[in-house]
Amino acid sequence: RLTLPGGSVQTETYTVPADIPAELAADPDRLALMPVFDRWAAEYGVPPELVKALAWFESGWNNELVSSAGAVGIGQVLPITGDFVSDVLIGTTLDLNVPEQNIRVSIRYLRYLLDEAGDVRLAVASYYQGLRATRAHGIYASSEFYVDGILALRERFA
Repeated sequence: RLTLPGGSVQTETYTVPADIPAELAADPDRLALMPVFDRWAAEYGVPPELVKALAWFESGWNNELVSSAGAVGIGQVLPITGDFVSDVLIGTTLDLNVPEQNIRVSIRYLRYLLDEAGDVRLAVASYYQGLRATRAHGIYASSEFYVDGILALRERFA
């Protein structure tokens, strides 16, 4: 580890932004996921800071987390969504319980939502409340905190 000007930290394989959440900075296992996010973000043309912020907001990058709705892992992906992404968007079966594959599914799904919604705010809202609901009703008042929180968190991962 080498501290760079501005407070960023260079490890052997990646640079950690200076302002990332302290809990993440203190956890080498979760920090090791940074290049996984970067790889799939580049592959699918999604801003890496956006998907990192979304996943942090969703799970704190905890792949063991399962929501009361049954959403799984780092990206808090519902199994039915994981099947759609795996079967339709990617064309190969992925396991949401494997951190790298959960990240890949999350990023590919966000790419799909960005394409369909045509707007970052609407895509992030769709990740939370569903694309159909966002198209029909816009961003629910109950989703504003989610969208605003992720968009504010983005700069901490830049």
